[in-house]
Amino acid sequence: ALAAAVIIELPWLLGEDSADALLEAVDDGSRDDVATRLAGSLDRKLQLRLVARRQAQGQFRSAAKAVHTLGLEADYPDADLPWRERSLVSAISHGNDHAVAGLGFTDDRLRAPCVEGLRQLGQVVLAAELAASWGMAIDPDLQSAVASKRLELEKNHLCPPADFEVHVVDTEEVLPMMQEALLSAQAIGLDAEWSPGDGSPTLLQLATPRAAYLVDLLALGSRQSLASALQAVMSAHGPIKVGFDGSKDLGKIAAAFPILDGLPGVASVVGIRNLETS
Repeated sequence: ALAAAVIIELPWLLGEDSADALLEAVDDGSRDDVATRLAGSLDRKLQLRLVARRQAQGQFRSAAKAVHTLGLEADYPDADLPWRERSLVSAISHGNDHAVAGLGFTDDRLRAPCVEGLRQLGQVVLAAELAASWGMAIDPDLQSAVASKRLELEKNHLCPPADFEVHVVDTEEVLPMMQEALLSAQAIGLDAEWSPGDGSPTLLQLATPRAAYLVDLLALGSRQSLASALQAVMSAHGPIKVGFDGSKDLGKIAAAFPILDGLPGVASVVGIRNLETS
């Protein structure tokens, strides 16, 4: 590690072969950041070798991280695909349908295996809905399975009314309409979804008895317009906010998107978990 630190500061001390040998020795899987920093001080040829070695060893996530850190996207445009494919297979084998669905949004090439994975996990309705939204053909067997599942859901679950609306909020123009609708409701349900990779918040779901608003945090999480709209809704004492650990979720979102730091100060919030135990 000391030798690597010296070379990072004085890369001209070693020739190409010696530098490559040192880089390979440092890059043993336990010091990825150090190895990537060392590669950053060396010739581009050695940087490419670092990525190629990691890929050959099946260290796809660290290889992709090196690609982005070293600016090698032009040489490895698909650096993220191998680790995402592996994560998808793992998510399916562990029955993690949330991760399966999330990974389907990261790359068009993962959509078909995502739909098939959800199908294997018994999430046929979600599989069909995602396939339809992605413009994929739905085979007759899946259509039949979906019809049967919907009948089962309608029999055993409380389903939203037929005129229930779902709005994807990924542009600022939609925010005033969302704010007005939420403030006029008696109660607001809230939930959040998280990235299957690093656990960061990606989606805030807000719903009234008449409509749901899916707020794309990756698109709007750093916008003052979203901060103002959510602050107006969350600080209002009128609508009751209901969710599982809703305040905790809002705190995590505020930590990830500092401009939304007013979210933890939510008023009139009720935790369903507390209702269950009371």
